Amino acid sequence: MRGSARSRSSVKTALTSRSSSASDQPNSRGYHHVENRPFARLAGGDGPGCLRQENLAGKYNVQEPAVSDPSIKPTAPTTPVITDDEHLFETFGGREGLTALMDDAMVRWLKNPKTRPFFENADQAKIKALLVEQFCVIMHGPCQYSGRTMAEAHRGMNVKEANFYGLVEELQVAMNKRHIPFRAQNRLIAALAPMHRDIIDK
Repeated sequence: MRGSARSRSSVKTALTSRSSSASDQPNSRGYHHVENRPFARLAGGDGPGCLRQENLAGKYNVQEPAVSDPSIKPTAPTTPVITDDEHLFETFGGREGLTALMDDAMVRWLKNPKTRPFFENADQAKIKALLVEQFCVIMHGPCQYSGRTMAEAHRGMNVKEANFYGLVEELQVAMNKRHIPFRAQNRLIAALAPMHRDIIDK
């Protein structure tokens, strides 16, 4: 599950760097590089070039899931709303497109040794449905998220950095195969980026 140092490095590089001359075409491994800055800063960190996305959840009365255990303190929103219209949602193909994307991604997560242990004995259909709901809400689609916060959902799962980066890498490959534009991919990844603090077990 931990993977080699070289493997972890290549995945992290794919998520954290992109040359200024890079195009919107995927690289030889099938996924795009995000912009030339640390992954955690992609979602609105300080400094030039950061992808800033205001969380509009309050504007649209989108509530975060309740936390049943008061000892769990989420550090990032699970359902940030990052756009005022449904153009991004439509770019992903609407709910049907998100469902197909999750079907493709799940196949890849089950094949990848860094992610397989978290899905092979889980309720895969439920996980896919919850991710469709979550991504739909993030993109201001006509959905409600019925799951838990990322902090509560991943508590005790012992997710390491290599597992998390493996999951995002496979998601990127699935998005590329569905010809989702790079800029739309970047907006979704930017919304998901802060959640790594609630998912990865330090």
